[in-house]
Amino acid sequence: MYLPAKPDKYGLKIISICDAKTFYFYGGIPYIGKETRNRNDLLIPTQYVLNLVEPIMGTNRNVTTDNWFTSIELAEQLRVKKLTLVGTLRKNKREVPPHMLVVKNLPPMTTRFLHAPEMTLLSFSKTKNKNVLVLSTMHETETINEISKKPEQIEFYNKTKGGVDVFDKLCHQYSSTRKTNR
Repeated sequence: MYLPAKPDKYGLKIISICDAKTFYFYGGIPYIGKETRNRNDLLIPTQYVLNLVEPIMGTNRNVTTDNWFTSIELAEQLRVKKLTLVGTLRKNKREVPPHMLVVKNLPPMTTRFLHAPEMTLLSFSKTKNKNVLVLSTMHETETINEISKKPEQIEFYNKTKGGVDVFDKLCHQYSSTRKTNR
């Protein structure tokens, strides 16, 4: 695959799970392209996450995901497995209510919360006319940091999101690929 955002642009894409603090690689699944649903009619990203979290099921840990993996379906599946979820959510998902997407005429640093049983969806506008959606089954309060003006969910996501990216960077240091003059 060609992955322009990664240090090694060409190679295998491996969907992996890593520790956020130590960057320890727990496991990975090679991405082999577009697949069909095969497990209880779950979405493909949900199937990947459920396969990857099998070693840590029932440990009351948190799983931080990016917007390709995060969904209400995944949050419910992880809750059954005694895991929490914090992740960004794509704006084009069906489960996102339209009033959480409206960002026109909102001042910067505006936060809106939407609570459902055992999960919270928040819309945070850091700049004018732009927002980010975060789904959390770990945070139920509407706590906002007085200094940074960011909600607790955003600060937690920013702190725990880079495990896989740092692991990729560390692996790149030991790459055996050569540069060509072609």
